[in-house]
Amino acid sequence: AIGLWGRSMGATTSILRAAEDHELAACILDSAFRDLRTVAEELVKRGRFPVPEFILSWALEMIRSEVIARAAFDPLELMPIKCAHKAVCPAFFGVASDDSFVLPHHTQDLHNAWAG
Repeated sequence: AIGLWGRSMGATTSILRAAEDHELAACILDSAFRDLRTVAEELVKRGRFPVPEFILSWALEMIRSEVIARAAFDPLELMPIKCAHKAVCPAFFGVASDDSFVLPHHTQDLHNAWAG
């Protein structure tokens, strides 16, 4: 039996795999995020200096274009929340209540969507 463990981006990767591979025995998901755009927006909003929405959108689009050009994938399509409902294996979700990078609501949202 194979299980997956991942933290942050690794947890996201585990969710994406679990949604497609119904032979997995279990997943341990530590500080997973629901989608990359939300994490970026929340980090900027909690930053020291306020950033106007149009600048954030522009910066995300610049990063997105660069990743697409160099790595041939769209980082803003990293949305485990859209496929968590397809994962059927048991999963253990972990998050620190005071996590300031990936806020705890991401884990709760993914847990609520999980099918297993």
